[in-house]
Amino acid sequence: MSTVRLTLKLHRFEILAVVAGAVVVAGAALAVWSMMAPIATPAHCIEDRFLDPVPQECLTTERFLQLNEEYAGKVMAAMAVLPFIAGALLGVSLVAREIEQRTASIAWSLSASRRRWLLARFGLLAAILGVVLALPAVTAGVLEGVRMPWIDPGSSFHDYALRGPVVVARGLAAFAIAVLAGALLGRVLPGLIVAAVGCLVAFNLLAVAMPFGQPIEKLPAQDYGMPDRYDLMTWNGPVEIGGDGTTGTEAFWGVPGERLREVEAREVGVLGAGVLVLAGLAVAVVDRRRPY
Repeated sequence: MSTVRLTLKLHRFEILAVVAGAVVVAGAALAVWSMMAPIATPAHCIEDRFLDPVPQECLTTERFLQLNEEYAGKVMAAMAVLPFIAGALLGVSLVAREIEQRTASIAWSLSASRRRWLLARFGLLAAILGVVLALPAVTAGVLEGVRMPWIDPGSSFHDYALRGPVVVARGLAAFAIAVLAGALLGRVLPGLIVAAVGCLVAFNLLAVAMPFGQPIEKLPAQDYGMPDRYDLMTWNGPVEIGGDGTTGTEAFWGVPGERLREVEAREVGVLGAGVLVLAGLAVAVVDRRRPY
C-alpha cells in the first residue's frame, strides 16, 4: 500500500490529466449521442434527401448528417489520439522523472530490487490507464451505434480502433513505449519526443499487418447509404477492373464485418505481446543503468 500511495502521489498530475481527458471525451461522446439518438435516420434517407418533396421520415436527415460530421466526427478524431497521448504522458515520467530529479538512486537503494520497483509501478499505472481508457472506449462504441444506425456496430469496421478494446490495448502499448523511452533517455521531454516517434512507427507497422492473418476477400463496392453493403473496412482500396490496368470502385479488397471481433482480438493479442516485450526491455535498462 505504501508503494501505491507513493506512486499515486508522485504521478498525480499525469493521472489527473489522463482522467480529465478521458472524461471530457467520454462526456462529449454521450452528449452527441443524446442529440443524435432521437433523430436516427433510415439508410435510404441518405439518398432520398435530394428528392422533392422529401419523404416524411427523412425530414431530419440534414440535421443528422450535420451532427454526424461536425460533432460525432470530432469525437472520433479525439479517440484516434487519446490513447497515444494518455499512454505517453503517463509512461514517460515513470522512470525518467526519477532520473531527471536525481531521486532514482534513493528510490532504487531503498527497494529490494530495481526490477520489483519498476514492475510494481508499471503494473499499477498500466491498470489505472486501462480502466480510464475503458470509459471513452465504451462511450465511443455507444456513439458509433447512432452514427450509422442501420449497421450493427459490433460487426462493422467503420471507425475501427476508435472504439472498443483496441483503444485500451493501443493506450497500453503507447504507455510501454514511453516507459522504455524514459528509461533509456532519463529525461522527460526528450522521452516524450522519442515515445511519440516510437508510437508513430509502431502503429504504422500495425496498419501494414492488418487484418492480422485474416483472409482478405474481393467484395462489392461500398455505399454509405446501403446497410447490406457497408459492413467492412477496406485496406487496399480500388482494384484493377480492366485488362488495361485501369482501376475503379466496382470491387474492393476487404474483410467482411462479421470478422470484426477476430481482427480486434488478434490486434489486442499483438499489442499485449508487445507490452510484455517492452516491459522486459525497460526492466533490463533500469537494472543496468546508472541512476543519473
